[in-house]
Amino acid sequence: MPASNHRSNVPEVVSRLRAVTLARANDEFLGNEEALERLLGASKPTVRQAARVLEREGLLRVRRGNNGGYFCARPDASFIEATVASYLEVLQASPEDLTHVATALWVETVRKATALRDERLLKLVARGQRALERLPRDASFSAIQKFEHKIRAELFTLLESPYVELIFNINANFARRRFATSPAGEDDASSHALFVEAWRRATRLELDAIAAGDEQIAVLAANRARAEMHRRIWGK
Repeated sequence: MPASNHRSNVPEVVSRLRAVTLARANDEFLGNEEALERLLGASKPTVRQAARVLEREGLLRVRRGNNGGYFCARPDASFIEATVASYLEVLQASPEDLTHVATALWVETVRKATALRDERLLKLVARGQRALERLPRDASFSAIQKFEHKIRAELFTLLESPYVELIFNINANFARRRFATSPAGEDDASSHALFVEAWRRATRLELDAIAAGDEQIAVLAANRARAEMHRRIWGK
């Protein structure tokens, strides 16, 4: 049946085009506009509308010119984080609420890690313990964030939890967007030194408990470390 006679609404064509792009490799050439019309059995206006939807999703890229056409694409985490963070701005979401959500996700990740009796986990924890001991007692807030980011990224990868990592980072990054003032601007305050010491104790216990497979202690310590971060950020 000719494409012009095939009655397909845009959502149906979007769904078919999405399936096609996800089944192909990143940057694979799908063809020109006429090829997509034949592939999807849809009219030119419908194909163009569907392509715009997939472009916004980061799953399709259009190249203009003689060697142009439609190419498969893959959105990266930074694209998703920025898009969702912008939408959260529109919703006027509470950044403090989002840090609570990030805490819940991290505590669940720690609980899951205690059940993983794997040599890779023990090596990860050992690296974390050494890095923690190297942090000076007057470590800056930025240095502590960098330490936490590295440990989280490695643990999320080890546990094969890309979705949890994405949601955690969306929440954390949106909260950082909304800081009235950067927490790093208070590194010389006396309260910061107290925070560093309390955070170090909780984080050390958290890592030790993960290595020992002690779920109860690990969860308690993770909650405590996150509570110290929350207090440092929001003053509560």
